Amino acid sequence: MCVMSQKHICAGYNAETEGRHIISAKTMSFLELGQTLRSKFGDAWHFPKSTLPKWLVWLVGPLANKLFTREMVAKNVGYAWKADHSKSTDKLGLTYSTPESAITEMFQQMIDAGVFKK
Repeated sequence: MCVMSQKHICAGYNAETEGRHIISAKTMSFLELGQTLRSKFGDAWHFPKSTLPKWLVWLVGPLANKLFTREMVAKNVGYAWKADHSKSTDKLGLTYSTPESAITEMFQQMIDAGVFKK
């Protein structure tokens, strides 16, 4: 059985490994990430509380960032992206910890390193 810290080693030495593998426990939206962090760190940080309406992202997105073209917004915003990691669990034998613990630990490390200040 492989653990996440050994995922590349497992893929390199496993004869059944073919193609690409999704290495993610589950997919989460930015809103779900924010809710997870808010439950641990409270409201002292500016985590997202709601999703912007697509029409507003379409209207303002190109002004805020050149990557958010109206075409990109029209084709991508509002459509959930779902990843399936069954290939990595079946072929590589990977097991995953909860993303909630990884997210909160990473945010705490960033606080400790002084990246974020209240």
